[in-house]
Amino acid sequence: GNIMFCAFFLIEIGLRFLAERRLFFNGPNVRWNVFDTLVVTMSLMAVGFDIKGDASPTQNVVVARILRFSHLLRIMSVARVMRTC
Repeated sequence: GNIMFCAFFLIEIGLRFLAERRLFFNGPNVRWNVFDTLVVTMSLMAVGFDIKGDASPTQNVVVARILRFSHLLRIMSVARVMRTC
């Protein structure tokens, strides 16, 4: 499930980057773009740790916290997109 969400949001960030080019980093939505990129990066890191599977119990707790936080950030990002529609 989490891998599918990561893939979806990674594709979405990539498409926005291709569409906006320089405006992705300099445009009016630069803060949201950075926020979304951070969320996707954190989610990808968490998925990578899950796939690797050789994490210690302490690392598993940290990964779980990162996942919960990234889910919250992702929900905020989706809410922002839905609000602008």
